[in-house]
Amino acid sequence: MKIGQALRWATARLAASPSPRLDAELLLARVRGCGRAGLLASLTEDLGPAEFELYREMVRRRARGEPVAYLLGNREFMSLEFELGPGVFIPRPETEVLVEESGRRLSGRPAQVAEAGTGCGAIAISLAFHYPRVMVHATDSSETALATARRNALRHGVADRVFLYRGDHLQPLMGLAGSFHAVVANPPYIPSAVIDHLPPEVRDHEPRAALDGGPDGLQAYRMLAPQAARLLASGGWMGVEVGPDQAPEVAAILREAGFGEASVVADLAGRPRAVFAAVRR
Repeated sequence: MKIGQALRWATARLAASPSPRLDAELLLARVRGCGRAGLLASLTEDLGPAEFELYREMVRRRARGEPVAYLLGNREFMSLEFELGPGVFIPRPETEVLVEESGRRLSGRPAQVAEAGTGCGAIAISLAFHYPRVMVHATDSSETALATARRNALRHGVADRVFLYRGDHLQPLMGLAGSFHAVVANPPYIPSAVIDHLPPEVRDHEPRAALDGGPDGLQAYRMLAPQAARLLASGGWMGVEVGPDQAPEVAAILREAGFGEASVVADLAGRPRAVFAAVRR
């Protein structure tokens, strides 16, 4: 079978996917050990029997809803490649605005940053990598996620500036109250009743704890805001990702916890994506 034929076969098998052709190309590029450009330049080359068997199994798993990021074992975020696997939340491109705006606010100065719910470490490691004067203390309740984040920190050469703690929200860092310049988080914000209506690749595979924001989707913000206010030094600020239409409610939660007027940052699609506010003291 030619590579082009294999791609057409896989694209048909993955018709239920939001991006069948892209999925087919990414999976076959992994099997072939090349990039997509190299794959597309070799459409008339033969695909060996062993390669096709491996490819067929990956396509089968994808057709059953397994996320491409888990099948590939990685996902790009902020131009860095992050190891991923089952049990670890998959970072989304829209979260990059949280990192970019945080970096802009840090302005290249030395800073101590806290992050809640680091997952694979995408936010913490991206901040440390792109802003070399930043040190990040990041938490997660999952040892699987923390082990993945440790490997990613080593991979990108920032393990000496990314410190990882196991625990809920910001609780492991409360002994460092008053010592942080910034707190960032992409907390779970999907209302519980909506979880069962998510695409199967999200609902059935990604960790529910990283998705479920409680009855109204705001449960994590209510926990994080007062903790962050205690952790921050005078003039420190908090930045959080929010779901659709949640920015006003999250801003109100931050004000109640002791933060000032919030500003909202949109993602590339123009949707409100992150809320930032400075602590009042």
